[in-house]
Amino acid sequence: MPIFEYHCRSCDKKFEKLVLRRDMQVQCPQCRADEVERLISVCSFGSADRSVRPASQSNCGSCHASSCTSCKH
Repeated sequence: MPIFEYHCRSCDKKFEKLVLRRDMQVQCPQCRADEVERLISVCSFGSADRSVRPASQSNCGSCHASSCTSCKH
């Protein structure tokens, strides 16, 4: 069952919601408005041997920068 990210157009809150059915009505948990839009979420993958890393990790492993262009390694 997928968890989707949403943005409420009424109160500008971002939230996640477990969607059990495709036709399920989603409301903002803060203001209860149904004027919400589903956002595109970023996925993160990993592997036991760490050969596959999340896209947010740098490739060189020498720092915690989001990319090697920002850490200059």
